[in-house]
Amino acid sequence: MRSSLSAVAARGSAAVLAVLIVVLAALAVSSCHWLRYHDLARTHVDLLDRIALDVGAALDVVDYRMKPGDLQTMGYPLERAIAFVEESRGSRGELASHKRFVEFVDTYKELYEYLDRVRTASAQEDGLRMVRSLITSVNEKAAAVRAAIDAEQSS
Repeated sequence: MRSSLSAVAARGSAAVLAVLIVVLAALAVSSCHWLRYHDLARTHVDLLDRIALDVGAALDVVDYRMKPGDLQTMGYPLERAIAFVEESRGSRGELASHKRFVEFVDTYKELYEYLDRVRTASAQEDGLRMVRSLITSVNEKAAAVRAAIDAEQSS
């Protein structure tokens, strides 16, 4: 009888240990995201800013029209940036860089949605002016996020 109780206790201890390992692994993965916030934010900013600049360069081509593939190139990184905003809001929501990052993503999203609305229309001067204005705003907000990240990392 005693040996069967020892076997049950040993199995119970192994189960508790397994659960503990799973919980610690989950915490390690989530804290890794928390510790790498600035690097991840900068990567999102650099990518979205580069895409916006590429869109601006493409608009300089005579009679250029956006293709659905162009929007997919812009859209997937935007989806990932939005997910990053949500994931980091709880742990980093009060940081200046996070607030600027949210503004940056919102502006990039505005550019993306505007291009989606007008992509089938002929490029008219007013439309091009609006796109260039949005691209400039994306670039300026990208610089503000980078500056905030630099300030937070140096303090």
